[in-house]
Amino acid sequence: MYVARAIHGWPVKFVARCWSVHDWRLHGCDTQGLDASDASWAIMAMEAGGFVAGISCGFISDVLFRGDRAAVIASSAVGLYWSLLAFVSRVQVPGAALLLEGWVSPEAASVVVSCFFVGLTAFPIHVLVGLAAREIVPLHVAGTAGSLVKAMGQVGSFLAGYTMAKVVEASGWPPVETMSILAPCAMAVLMIPVWRARTSLPKDKRS
Repeated sequence: MYVARAIHGWPVKFVARCWSVHDWRLHGCDTQGLDASDASWAIMAMEAGGFVAGISCGFISDVLFRGDRAAVIASSAVGLYWSLLAFVSRVQVPGAALLLEGWVSPEAASVVVSCFFVGLTAFPIHVLVGLAAREIVPLHVAGTAGSLVKAMGQVGSFLAGYTMAKVVEASGWPPVETMSILAPCAMAVLMIPVWRARTSLPKDKRS
């Protein structure tokens, strides 16, 4: 019965994995006007942001949010929305060209900084959604709950890769950009059932 609670985390992981299979390097070259070198730096910046998020999001959720993973995921999704909007819109980040002088071209600097924040806000969702699913079920079925959420993420990757390729082939990048920007909004909304399930689970059921 309690494993069914983990179903609340399935849609979040599914959408997150659908978003993550997006070929950001190809997108940078095709739509952002980046050359191969600058596009590679943009991906490195995204991974650097993910590294920072990966080593900090657990601590932040433990200390600042008192174990409320759903709140951290929803907050990260809101941040991801704005980061993606800045990336797609090519918002000029003040001081970006000076900060990255000698590393990337001035025209690509703002895109690289935007990619860093995309990684910074995207990775907590991947890291914490499985943990959130484990925490809304009793301890003796936590592994099963986490595995089911992970499996749903793999289904999302499988379906999204082919679908996005067909969309780009038929209509170009704009529809993919729109879907990528809307995905974090869906993640934030889909975390509401996870939060409710966590708050309704009696403490004595955690052992």
